[in-house]
Amino acid sequence: MSFYVLDRDSEEWYKFEFEEVLDEISNPFAYKQVILNAMYAIYQCTMGKKRAENIYLLLIWNNSEK
Repeated sequence: MSFYVLDRDSEEWYKFEFEEVLDEISNPFAYKQVILNAMYAIYQCTMGKKRAENIYLLLIWNNSEK
């Protein structure tokens, strides 16, 4: 899953993979917000069974498998 991030200084957009975003987060409370934002984005961008499937895949995602 990719995210586009705006650099406030240069006003340029950069594409980050979900894992890269998690690596940049140092605040443990921010992790919860990232997950909630990802779930909301999935909810807004998908319909029906695909929506539930994608949210489920996010919730069971295990980074240690790589």
